[in-house]
Amino acid sequence: MSQSVNRNQKAKLAADYNNLLKELASPKLKSIGCYSLGETIGTGSYGKVKLGVHQLTCRLVAIKKIHKKHAPLMAREIHHHRQLSHPNIVSLYEILSTETNIFIVSEHCPHGDLLDALARHTRFSESHTRAWFKQLLSAIHYCHSLGIIHRDLKLENILLDAHGNLKICDFGFARQTDKNQFLNTFCGSLAYSAPEVIQRQKYSGPATDVWSLGVILYTLLAGQLPFDDDCESVVQTKVIHLDYTIPTYFSDTVTQLIQSILIYNPSDRASITHILAHPWLHTDVTQPKPRGPSKTNATYHRTESCTATHLAKAGFEKSVIDKMQSTEMGMLRTLWSMLVSTKSHNLATQHHSTLSGSIQSWLGAAPPLVHHQQQQQQQQGRRQEVLPEEEEDEMIHTCSTCSSTADDDFDPSSESSPATSVAEEDEDDEKEDLHRVTMMM
Repeated sequence: MSQSVNRNQKAKLAADYNNLLKELASPKLKSIGCYSLGETIGTGSYGKVKLGVHQLTCRLVAIKKIHKKHAPLMAREIHHHRQLSHPNIVSLYEILSTETNIFIVSEHCPHGDLLDALARHTRFSESHTRAWFKQLLSAIHYCHSLGIIHRDLKLENILLDAHGNLKICDFGFARQTDKNQFLNTFCGSLAYSAPEVIQRQKYSGPATDVWSLGVILYTLLAGQLPFDDDCESVVQTKVIHLDYTIPTYFSDTVTQLIQSILIYNPSDRASITHILAHPWLHTDVTQPKPRGPSKTNATYHRTESCTATHLAKAGFEKSVIDKMQSTEMGMLRTLWSMLVSTKSHNLATQHHSTLSGSIQSWLGAAPPLVHHQQQQQQQQGRRQEVLPEEEEDEMIHTCSTCSSTADDDFDPSSESSPATSVAEEDEDDEKEDLHRVTMMM
């Protein structure tokens, strides 16, 4: 009996040694920091996006890998995004760095972007759109309160989490300003750009974000852009002359709201404060909303308070809990975000029946991520998931006509076309990434 046990132990040790040798010799990077790396779920101009798993909490994350030669282009996005903590903005968890690459770890949104959702659903009812639009307004109002202007709001930059909540992403063109400052950078996507941006005039950042919100609202309800054409010059003309048509099935109140937003003169355009008070946003308040109940601002902060209380009861010192809740990125802050997210997820799962019927039809039931992860491990023997690829170019706007020409506070001197492809860079950099990982605070 003992000889059999010894043989089994030796066989296990030999297998473990061979597996270790294979892993160390492999040119493929299987983990980075506290994250296991899975399949590629998207490819952008500056690198790939991989599915990752936080090894302590088993939460799924999105990990964007970018070569360091693109670091100047990523500095603004990271700088502005890491200041933001809002239930309707994609959480930026951690920035990891190796000799050759930067890894941006963020919240994983499994249901793609609003453009994908619109393609599946054609158009959305006013009831569903209202709930989403409130989330959008809340997030942008929060950004503006910190002086941060997004400047590239569009369907492709709004993701959907497991419960149908909106999550704004891609702060590559964000700018921090004061109330009296005017901007002059021609950036964003043409179909969502305000007249003053297209005409290369100095503009107020908040007013241009509001215009984009109006375009998004119209598009969700109509199933098409208000200003659209294959020819970019025609689109420009339509925007400048406010050449769009309101569908007959729009209600009078939402028609009035859209018309108060899509106004040529930015000083006459409705502000977010006025939009939040508009009657259309306070209609149908008893209708089911396409989100878990834990995703409102008030309950989000209560969830944070509850999480802190549980950690204190578990023996964590107050200084550690305070460090977790700070805005300084790092392992503790990441763990805090994961715990709060898990708590919110559990609450939302308990009330998942509040999802509206038509949203549920294309969204589908969202199983707990830990349970999903266990299924993946059993079926595949590794932590990964096959997901549709994300929008290919998530780092750059989609319209060449609206390219940034003279940025307000950013010198794009490094913005040259990469000499090698993303795939070639990956092959060259995998070995380098195996050596050393540092956290960028």
